[in-house]
Amino acid sequence: MSDIGPARRIIRVEPEPVKIPVKEPVKVPERVGA
Repeated sequence: MSDIGPARRIIRVEPEPVKIPVKEPVKVPERVGA
């Protein structure tokens, strides 16, 4: 049960920082096309 606690925290931290860098590069090409 102790392994499930820290394992769930690592999965939650991964999607958070991954979504921030993905939105940054997506906004750059959108401004160039407009």
